[in-house]
Amino acid sequence: MQARAFLAWLPFAGVVVLVGFILRAWLRPETPMTLLLPLLGLATVVRFVLLAGGACWVYYGPVRDWVGAPQIQQVWPTRQQMQRELAWSVSTALVFTAMAGVVFVAARAGVTRMLTTPPDAMEGLRLPLTVGAMLVVHDGYFYALHRFLHWGPLYRLAHQVHHRSTYPTPFAAFAFHPVEAVLEAGILPLLAFLLPWRPLDLGLFALASLSLNVLGHLGHEVFKPGWASHPLLGWLNSSTHHNMHHQYVRGHYGLYSNVWDRCFGTQRPDYLDRFSQVHGGAQEARLTSRSIPG
Repeated sequence: MQARAFLAWLPFAGVVVLVGFILRAWLRPETPMTLLLPLLGLATVVRFVLLAGGACWVYYGPVRDWVGAPQIQQVWPTRQQMQRELAWSVSTALVFTAMAGVVFVAARAGVTRMLTTPPDAMEGLRLPLTVGAMLVVHDGYFYALHRFLHWGPLYRLAHQVHHRSTYPTPFAAFAFHPVEAVLEAGILPLLAFLLPWRPLDLGLFALASLSLNVLGHLGHEVFKPGWASHPLLGWLNSSTHHNMHHQYVRGHYGLYSNVWDRCFGTQRPDYLDRFSQVHGGAQEARLTSRSIPG
């Protein structure tokens, strides 16, 4: 099953890599902002459509039975729902582009921590460590912001747009009200002022973040039985974990991991049972009481 999913994704992965290399070629210090912003906007929208659209094609399209990942909720999204999610997500991609433009203007003014020295022999180690640190910071930022977005007035103003999808599809990954989109995009200047970075670091972080976000809204469970109760892998969120947040609204506020949900008591006690049910087994259920900290 895992090998089939990987093979189904290969064409889309190749296109995303190609777009990344083209974008990198254009992101040079001498590129004027009047050209940089449209390119960033185009790349952001294309990247989202390719990843989310590719996920929909794999898990909701003609190869879904061949891939074989179990469906989390026994509900099939309508075309109208997917069109609504896509429209909101494209608008969010443009908000992210504007925020990225602010970051690059600040970087050119020399007020961020963007690295201007040529890459050295340690670049191969620095790059994955920096992107990893960005994901860790974003995981905490997202959890705190997500809890705030569930505050009554802000939820009614903005976040309920995202929760219109009780059974989300990959197109819902960026389906935010503009107010929420601005708050979500706030991670970009935070990272730019907090960590040393190069443009490629932010690009890879954005790609990894979007990929994991699409995974959370997949509607199908791609991780094998035993993942949720694994002593190490279980700390990383599955598709089932975030799908339960959309179904029940409360609990499961984490993005990449459930570290913060476990720490602050917002991990649903029925998560392992549900993960097991999705796979049609019971091997997770007996671990529920000792896997969910009080």
